[in-house]
Amino acid sequence: MQQSIYLARIGSHEKGLVKIRKLFMDNTVIEEGQTMYHLSNSMLFALQSPAMLLGTSLALFFLGLMIIVYDAAQSAGCWGDDVKIAICFTVSFLYAFGSYFMAWHHIVWGLRKFSEDFM
Repeated sequence: MQQSIYLARIGSHEKGLVKIRKLFMDNTVIEEGQTMYHLSNSMLFALQSPAMLLGTSLALFFLGLMIIVYDAAQSAGCWGDDVKIAICFTVSFLYAFGSYFMAWHHIVWGLRKFSEDFM
């Protein structure tokens, strides 16, 4: 949220785009009269850290939930209610996990193909 507020403030300045480019870009490479800008590694990390922290917290939450569900299923009988809950949880978790990675795979490969078109 703070990043978007700061970017909006900088962007509203009359030379906002130039300031944003100087803030984000590390170096310039001149190839055949064309200037290409590359995003700095520190800025890339700063922009990706909220999403990385969210992903990590969700993974740890589901790990804790799995421990609780499977621990209760282990102490239950052969086909008790806790075992049925564990099976439903496992199926839904595998579906969500598979859907997430399929979407991630298509986005990453789509961006690679998109970037190859401009190279």
